[in-house]
Amino acid sequence: MAPKPNRRVLTVLTLALINVAAVMNLGQLSVIAEYGLAAIFFVALAAILFFIPVSLTSAELATGWPKAGGVYAWVKEAFGQRMGCLAIWLQWIENEMQGVILEEEKGRKNYKIHCVS
Repeated sequence: MAPKPNRRVLTVLTLALINVAAVMNLGQLSVIAEYGLAAIFFVALAAILFFIPVSLTSAELATGWPKAGGVYAWVKEAFGQRMGCLAIWLQWIENEMQGVILEEEKGRKNYKIHCVS
């Protein structure tokens, strides 16, 4: 009897927790602790309004277009290579700016942002 193939399945809960892990980390606990119990409300609100819809959308796109490449592959197929590059570049910039904002919230001044007036 042939062995069954190992089929891996990502559930909505798994995708939601991957998004939570990408956004929240141990470095943010001190910032979250300042809000006390109200932080639980805001994390739950973020889960309902952001993490679960993003997980459902990602799951749908991943099953509909199972090619490697994620966001780049999905946008490239829909709008062309130039828009695919723009989408992945904007995603990279968003991740970098998230790091800048979190560093500023922690009080570290590693990043210097100068506005020309």
